[in-house]
Amino acid sequence: MKARILYGAILLTLSSLFFAACQKDQSANSDYTTETARHSDDQSRFSNEVDAAANDVNITVESAAGFAGRTENIQSFICDATVAVDTMSNPRTITITYNGTNCLGNRTRTGVIVVSMAQGVRWKNAGAVINVTYQNFKVTRLSDNKSITLNGTQSFTNVSGGLLINLPVLNTITHTMTSNNMSVTFDDNSQRTWQVARQRVFTYNNG
Repeated sequence: MKARILYGAILLTLSSLFFAACQKDQSANSDYTTETARHSDDQSRFSNEVDAAANDVNITVESAAGFAGRTENIQSFICDATVAVDTMSNPRTITITYNGTNCLGNRTRTGVIVVSMAQGVRWKNAGAVINVTYQNFKVTRLSDNKSITLNGTQSFTNVSGGLLINLPVLNTITHTMTSNNMSVTFDDNSQRTWQVARQRVFTYNNG
């Protein structure tokens, strides 16, 4: 039996706590206002793309029975990526390979995200942890051809337990995302290192 996760009916990320500290690898003398505006845009792009990637991770993890802790796999789809699941290795892995297809309308994505989870862990359980590694994950904004490339590892924790597909019953689910080594490379080859501590609270909106 096939089922489809209807994430459109689930309102995501209604509450979040975000901390991002960056260290610039290059110094330059520039107008403070211009620099502040650019930094704000950079942080917004980083935050938005990490959120979008996290949604992809949630979809793939919850679709794989061996990761989610469910009885069967369910159908999932990422329009610009292929997904390979390995449940025999330790840690188990899900590899998401982005192919650069312009199916999102406003940006393209290339590179790889590898999700790893230790044997015996089930994502539906409270306190379950997965590691999410970005390997040259590049997002190009089509409006101005500006890009960011992410490398590094984040840890996701299912603080409350539960799966998003069961959100209508659970009402809220809380995840945290942490990292201290996210490297971000911009299209001008400047680099920053971001430290992230974020809480995402998923709330059902009766839809």
